[in-house]
Amino acid sequence: MGGSKRSRSVEIEPTGPPQLATGLGAAGNAQLYLDGVLVAQAHFDTTVPIVFRIEGLSCGYDFGEAASCTRWCGISPAS
Repeated sequence: MGGSKRSRSVEIEPTGPPQLATGLGAAGNAQLYLDGVLVAQAHFDTTVPIVFRIEGLSCGYDFGEAASCTRWCGISPAS
């Protein structure tokens, strides 16, 4: 964000109950704010219920195999 201090926030408002018996979370509306101004919004028919696995909760780190465009897309890093 250009090194400046800016605020970002996401609000999620459930619009229905979760369907945990079938593995689905609640439907809902999401709003993305940048510096307090609404910049995007979306409706989700379902969400994914939060699941904690043995490695716990992590943000920005995947415990599985790394994604690779070379492997999955056939694109070399030099292209």
